[in-house]
Amino acid sequence: RERERERTNNVFYQQLQPDSSQFTEKILPILQHSYLDPASQECFQYNSAVLVKNSTLLKEYNTFHSQKKKKGYSPEELERSFAFLLFESESQVKTVCQSGLNVGNSNISTLGNPAKGVYLSKYSDYLHPRPWYHGKSGYIVIFRIIKGKVKAVTENYTANFTNPSPGFDCHVAINSSKVSPATSHFQAFELTQYYMYDSDITAQRPRQVCPYATVSFQYNEPKCIMSTFERKEM
Repeated sequence: RERERERTNNVFYQQLQPDSSQFTEKILPILQHSYLDPASQECFQYNSAVLVKNSTLLKEYNTFHSQKKKKGYSPEELERSFAFLLFESESQVKTVCQSGLNVGNSNISTLGNPAKGVYLSKYSDYLHPRPWYHGKSGYIVIFRIIKGKVKAVTENYTANFTNPSPGFDCHVAINSSKVSPATSHFQAFELTQYYMYDSDITAQRPRQVCPYATVSFQYNEPKCIMSTFERKEM
């Protein structure tokens, strides 16, 4: 019954176990190659993953690509890459996979008006303004994105939000290149956001953002694991 309902919604889910070759070849490299902090390699435990195929959203995504190609966008501007969002519940994840990422998805407003675009994280280990803590769990949605024409903008901390820039598809922070693992967690998170919008149509969801996979995870501090192990040994 569940499978039929998902089929009528044009959404197909493929469960992947973390020890499967599809997970290690298709999902894990995307996450690990998108760490800002190399130490994250030891901290994230991925428990399960689901490949998502939403034919409606995929069609919109490919239409965006072909339209921009006709407009003369460069291969670099049309490059297909990935971005990430953190969710607390499976129901939130399912909603995004079925309906896409709608404008107004974020409370962040430094790069652009949140009512006119969406925010996504560039790095898979900086998904929240607050630092991770031992035992934190949740869901990461991996999105395929096409950044298109990118404009570097000054962070705007006023209530007079920056609007989408005509002729562009994405805003990034002008100081994003200065971010390193030594940057405070909050600042690194804020400065490495993508603000994406679809200027061709008045859309509730930018077509260049399409769910690709979902991953459940737990964050473990190595020192916490070690101290637990030491207590058991004693």
